Amino acid sequence: MQEEAQIELNSLGRNIHSSLSDLVKELNTKVMQNAKGEKFITLFIARYNIVTRILTYINAGHNPPLLATENSVTLLRVGCTGLGMFDELNKVKEGVISIDPGSVILCYTDGVVEIENENEEEFGISSLKNTLRTNFKSDMETINNTIISDVIGYKGDMPYIDDIALFSCRIF
Repeated sequence: MQEEAQIELNSLGRNIHSSLSDLVKELNTKVMQNAKGEKFITLFIARYNIVTRILTYINAGHNPPLLATENSVTLLRVGCTGLGMFDELNKVKEGVISIDPGSVILCYTDGVVEIENENEEEFGISSLKNTLRTNFKSDMETINNTIISDVIGYKGDMPYIDDIALFSCRIF
């Protein structure tokens, strides 16, 4: 199914004039056809206009990416439920934001924020935000490595309970 989904996304994504909402609705239909309601997919998808500096995005049930600027860290929450949860996605909202030069977008899996320490306390979104704020001016490799190091240090001897993945980019 993963290869089929990749082919579908590639072919659907070639129509650059369609809205992200239409694309997400089409992807939901494909997931429902292939998974038959037994699985779902979370997804964050975005389109960035380098001239207007406008990011249009949909968060389809994924952990909300962080958008960090010199002065703030915001969660990119706008969107819809995960794909494959319902036959049709009737309410798909597109987030539209202006991006300041030098902003960082950080996407992560739930394993990053849900990892627990010896006291069964989660690392959490606030710790992730703090690490991003503290290292905002660093390059992406340093930011990612610092987050991973912080997560490993936080969990101590506790086992990993889920996968940990990061994707970050700086927009100039």
